[in-house]
Amino acid sequence: MADVTASQLPQGFPANLPIEPGATLTQNYTTTNPAGNLLAVREFVSKKTMAENFALYKNFLITNGWSITFTLDAADQKVLNAQKENIQSRVRTYTANDQVIVTLQAITGK
Repeated sequence: MADVTASQLPQGFPANLPIEPGATLTQNYTTTNPAGNLLAVREFVSKKTMAENFALYKNFLITNGWSITFTLDAADQKVLNAQKENIQSRVRTYTANDQVIVTLQAITGK
C-alpha cells in the first residue's frame, strides 16, 4: 500500500472525481487488489448528508459518461458502482461516530 499526501491524487484515481471542498481526508492511498488490479482510494468526512452525496455522485458519474452498474440506497449506507473504459468506480457513503463518511474507489483493470 502506498499512502499519498492529501494534496495528491493516488495513482489511478480519476482527476475529475470531485472531493468536497474543505473536506478532511481520512484515507488517501493506492494498493493492488487480490486480482492484481490497481486500487486507488480516497475517503473523507463530509458536511453533506448521505442522500446529498449519493445524488451528487450519481449525477456526476452519469453526466461524465460513466455507466452505473449497481446502486444501493439503504438507510445505513448508499453505494454507487460505475464503469468507464477500464476503470471501475465505487462511491460509498455511510455514518460513523455521528459523521458522514464518503469512500471513493477506482479500480483500474490490467
